[in-house]
Amino acid sequence: AFNRGVVITKSAGNLRSQIPDPLELQPFVLPVAAVYENDLKASYSDYGNWVKVCAPGGAEDQHHQKLVSTCFNDSYPKPRSYEHGTSFAAPLVAGLAGLIKSHEPGLSAADIIFRITGSADNIDNLNPAYAGKLGAGRINAYRALTEQVQPHPELSFYSLRVDDSESGNNNGKIDPGETVKLYVKLRNRWGDGENLNVHLDFDDRDVALQKADVVYPHIPGLSDLNANIVENQDDPFIVSVDAASLPKSIPATLTIVDQFGSSSELNLSIPVSPSVLLVDDDNASDNAEFFYKDILDSLNLACEIWDHNKNG
Repeated sequence: AFNRGVVITKSAGNLRSQIPDPLELQPFVLPVAAVYENDLKASYSDYGNWVKVCAPGGAEDQHHQKLVSTCFNDSYPKPRSYEHGTSFAAPLVAGLAGLIKSHEPGLSAADIIFRITGSADNIDNLNPAYAGKLGAGRINAYRALTEQVQPHPELSFYSLRVDDSESGNNNGKIDPGETVKLYVKLRNRWGDGENLNVHLDFDDRDVALQKADVVYPHIPGLSDLNANIVENQDDPFIVSVDAASLPKSIPATLTIVDQFGSSSELNLSIPVSPSVLLVDDDNASDNAEFFYKDILDSLNLACEIWDHNKNG
């Protein structure tokens, strides 16, 4: 539906929870939390970093305004029904989407979502306990019709590919003594990324970065979710590993600077000579401490043997 131009809104839920429904984690869905008339989070509304925006949802108590609604059997406006819920907030966002579309018919579904979120009024200062968990803020119809927005990319690490065909054993892994090319796939779930400068960094004496900076020319986001995973296939990182290195997993950081100059960081692990797989398949709980102690003791012994053999 989204790929055919439909803007999808969804009520965040009324369980006072920050645990999302799986659908709300989809980038093309607009989960909507509810606020009172003073922009305070409604007590019943769900919340979390997965919420995209807020809208008025009415109150369940007598201290805040309720919303007037239609009733069964076409009885509106007499007697009126006074209701509340995120199910009342989400249609306000859908209505705003329709208003924007009627004002600028050429906008895509992604454009409309960007406009709604990018023009919302941030209300974190009014809700410090929920800062970062109410999305971009409370929707603002006037701003949505009169302002242009610049959506930033939202990137996450997807996968790592190793090319050791030139100076290694061509097994697709990083082994001691090799100089390899690293290809990192990034996924973009928001605004398109253009000419992204990406820097790889880690701190390990056995591994040296021969090329730490690459450029991703274009990573589509919400505008094309069928092509939003991109690899640096024409501009790889290059890494050399000391011949005496032990098997390990090296924590690394990707620092990404987008076309607007904003910086973000992603964490990943770079495996060196991955040859050991540990699987805890007994769902250990009471014996977990002893289970992992046995593993560590075994690994320490293996490292001692490795060091002994390496040093003659």
